[in-house]
Amino acid sequence: MSTEIFSLDIGTRTVKAVVAEIDNKKLCVKASAVREHRSRSMFDGQVHDIEMVSEVVKEVKHDLEKSIGYELSSAAIAAAGRSLITIKTRIDMDIDDDTEIDKEFVNTLELNCIKKAENEVKHATGNQDLYCVGYSTIAYYLNDSFITNLAGHRGKKAGVEVIATFLPKMVVDSLFTVVEKSGLGVSFITLEPIAAINMAIPSELRLLNLGLVDIGAGTSDIAITKDGSVFAYGMVPMAGDEVTEAIEKHYLIDFNTAENIKLSLGSRKSVSFKDILGNKIKVSRDEVYEVIKPVISNLAHEIAKVIIEYNKKAPSALFLVGGSSQLPFIKELLADELKMPSQRITVKKRTDLSNVIFDGKILSGPDAITPLGIAITAATGLRHNFLRITVNDRDIKLLNTKIFKVKDAVIEAGIGPEELFGARPKGLQFYFNDELIILRGEPARPGQIILNGNPASLESVIGDGDEINIIPARPGKEPVITVGEFANMKNLPRDGKILINGAEVPLDRIIREGDRIIYKPKEEDSIKVIINGQTVKIPGDKGLIFVDIFKYYPFDLNNPKGNKIVLKLNRMDASYTDAIRDGDNIEIYWE
Repeated sequence: MSTEIFSLDIGTRTVKAVVAEIDNKKLCVKASAVREHRSRSMFDGQVHDIEMVSEVVKEVKHDLEKSIGYELSSAAIAAAGRSLITIKTRIDMDIDDDTEIDKEFVNTLELNCIKKAENEVKHATGNQDLYCVGYSTIAYYLNDSFITNLAGHRGKKAGVEVIATFLPKMVVDSLFTVVEKSGLGVSFITLEPIAAINMAIPSELRLLNLGLVDIGAGTSDIAITKDGSVFAYGMVPMAGDEVTEAIEKHYLIDFNTAENIKLSLGSRKSVSFKDILGNKIKVSRDEVYEVIKPVISNLAHEIAKVIIEYNKKAPSALFLVGGSSQLPFIKELLADELKMPSQRITVKKRTDLSNVIFDGKILSGPDAITPLGIAITAATGLRHNFLRITVNDRDIKLLNTKIFKVKDAVIEAGIGPEELFGARPKGLQFYFNDELIILRGEPARPGQIILNGNPASLESVIGDGDEINIIPARPGKEPVITVGEFANMKNLPRDGKILINGAEVPLDRIIREGDRIIYKPKEEDSIKVIINGQTVKIPGDKGLIFVDIFKYYPFDLNNPKGNKIVLKLNRMDASYTDAIRDGDNIEIYWE
């Protein structure tokens, strides 16, 4: 059994194509073709002149049809890795430190972070429509400290850092237009880094932390794998053309002559050419090496910097593909920059592939990896360009580049975490007699996910034509309590005084965030008098007479220390039956 594929690799400098079929698990190439763009109709993998690019695609199509003897009707294509926009972002949320973090909260945090990443990319790209083609959680944080898993913990603040990759929909639209103007349909679309990885890295190795760099003419595209899938994409806006330009400027020659000199370095010890003034020049390969080595060194530095930024360390191994991966010194310079053995870096060529049968002379080097990868990805992958999913009766499209889950459709549909999990109510914090009081509200009721009529989760795998219905969550309710309700909760006697922020308030006053509540019990009726210079509190405030003070002031009447007791009230002689009042000054002594 065989399956024929026509794959197109539309690059910055060239269009490469193969017609191949899968036979006994091997990719058998029947024909191949390469054509250069006649002008700068592509910049950094982005189509700028649709008509001119489609003309080159037509020529490639004609070359292949001439070789195989029949017409081609559709092609598999790939969006360039340099079109991908990868961003790292972090989001933090304040939480109640006595509430345990659950999986729903972690999902809310992650979805909020991905949405933040998408908004940041949209802002930076003029509000372009985007496909989210991949994301991965880098780290969780609890109270600003790194933690491997938030679930089950408590704290005051939780955070997550996510790396997410987006593809502008305009890039896909322009590729489709080019192919259609060339008289072809699109049978399959993938991403160039995924195609290259599928061809260059055996599937059993993709669980490892590996890097792949496609060094082309205008850009160097980076993909990093972990746990069986690509988790990060990156791009360096320099590659082989910078080396060509260095030769061009140093020797005062045109770009094409400089390009020919660069391409001949691997096979010739010296090169001869004319500069723009007509001078005949002959230089050794080593002399040209001295000119280009600083540029290649800078290229290696920039590639390594992006890899470390996204992967935090050097990968276990690094695969180089693309025409400019054959630049001199690049492998050794990358090894130095990444501080890894050069044996762990390899340039992957077509001749290294055991699963490819290809007798053609063209596309024999590392520049063959991407077009062959597009072919094998299309032949072994799902046949739909897009997954068409319905979310709450709204049709959405997902670019078919990986295994998708419900949460991917939720992100594309713009459904926020609040609809899935409900807004968590904010607790009410206030002080009662200097004690911090925290009241919880009514918790949110999570929404329900229904996939094709059955209960599902965010992690459920989805396929083309699936229907997803989200029954919205019920948001939580913030706590509301009056002064009277709080007094009942605390069993406070009603005859006392309740002050909020220093002022007495009615019982129906609603307690607000940050209020300071003071409760003052009702004091018994009493008066204060001064006896022999000492302030004494005497219960009661009516009908008190002088003799009552002896109940509250320690004066020994049983052991006389003189002939008589002297009683003074406000410095006047007094008797035991004289009335006393608040603030009176009393003296008692023996004489």
